[in-house]
Amino acid sequence: IKHLILYCSRPFVTAQSAFYMKSFLALNRASPDPTLNTRLTLPWVMSEHFFENENRVEQLLDLASQNIYPMKYEVQEQQYHALRAHDLRKELADISIPTTLLMGDADLLVPVKLSRWMAQQIPMARYRLIEGAPHSWHLEQPEAFIQTLMPILKEVP
Repeated sequence: IKHLILYCSRPFVTAQSAFYMKSFLALNRASPDPTLNTRLTLPWVMSEHFFENENRVEQLLDLASQNIYPMKYEVQEQQYHALRAHDLRKELADISIPTTLLMGDADLLVPVKLSRWMAQQIPMARYRLIEGAPHSWHLEQPEAFIQTLMPILKEVP
């Protein structure tokens, strides 16, 4: 590995993110409808700007309804428990390669103060805060995401 890029990453799960994940699990247990579940979780992962274009919202909901391999509830539950146990705060200082952290200032699941702190703990880290970017910025603004990512990748020897 010559360069590490962390996107909307966190070294541990905050109480707010844990609440979101637990709520998402409860929703999926109560209703297996992927369109309804996507509709109810979109405000957590998309920016306010995303919802101004109703066609894009409907497109995303349509894609969710077409997923022929949705994640099973049991797997989601295992993922929840793995994330709750995840805590790499003490290991961040051991990252010994150049690292770029891409974070959004509109990310509800990864607070800006946490991502900034994380960048300070990694010895060779660069921190890039993207204005208006939510947790799923790569889905909401794929062109802007690629335009941000490509120069970073081109710098890697």
